[in-house]
Amino acid sequence: MTEEKSKPSKKTERLSHIDFLANFLGEVRRTELMKRFGISQAAATRDLKDYQELAPDNIKIDDISKTYVRSPTFKAKFEFPVAQVLKALSTGYGDEHAAPRTAMIDCEAMPKLMLPDPEILSAVSRAIHMQKVLKVEYHSMSSGGGSREIIPFAIADSGLRWHVRGFDRFRGGFRDFVLTRFAQAEIANSNHIEPEELPKNDHQWNRMVDLELIPHPKNVKHPRGIELDYGMKNGMLKIRVRAALAWYFLLFWNVDCSPNMEESINNPKFQLWLQNSQTLYGVEGKEEIEGLCLVPGYKKASSTS
Repeated sequence: MTEEKSKPSKKTERLSHIDFLANFLGEVRRTELMKRFGISQAAATRDLKDYQELAPDNIKIDDISKTYVRSPTFKAKFEFPVAQVLKALSTGYGDEHAAPRTAMIDCEAMPKLMLPDPEILSAVSRAIHMQKVLKVEYHSMSSGGGSREIIPFAIADSGLRWHVRGFDRFRGGFRDFVLTRFAQAEIANSNHIEPEELPKNDHQWNRMVDLELIPHPKNVKHPRGIELDYGMKNGMLKIRVRAALAWYFLLFWNVDCSPNMEESINNPKFQLWLQNSQTLYGVEGKEEIEGLCLVPGYKKASSTS
């Protein structure tokens, strides 16, 4: 339930599933509970009765179909993050790995083309968790392929692909690496880490910047739609991001960062404008800047200190 913070019991998990089905599909069938949790028909019936005791006005049985349907007075007893709901509806509910998961309603999504090799991901995630040095073969757009040692401490999703953040001994500083560009990765034999290689010294990662986004004043004639798209309050959306990830965010959302909007006027791709471009002062961009020029004003702002 909403007030519960600890790991839910099996009973609570089943009750929350009933709540989810009633809320987002409008009906609950015993057979679905039996299939998902591997319980008997009698156990599924008990769970439905227990849920009705918990929320007497949420579901009622349809005498014809013998299905429990959502009541007009329904009020959710469990909280589900919207992202979790969308994932469940589009790919299936739960964490079971033995059976294939299928969409709960018709849904189409753009394919994720850039996913890392699971063995590479395993090495990276273990190095992060255990604070180990990682020996990799990495292929950079600027310097080509080669071996190097990195001390990774976080992964980040740019919206398009996954990145690894860590200290790069080859360059002598903190960098981000595209996870799919690792050809090989393994825990290094020597795992001594110098103090300057620790995450607390990554100033770009630890610095937070506030981005104030508004509908583009020059390109958007009817801003209300954009305000609804991004959940803006009083015509503005304030987002706090790490300085190290700022350009990924701005690029992914096609944000115009030029102070006077001179670089993107009449370009319908830019529907958002960063009204506080000064926040980017001192923010460093990724050295492999594929497409960075597609963020108007970013290079100019980030190079000013």
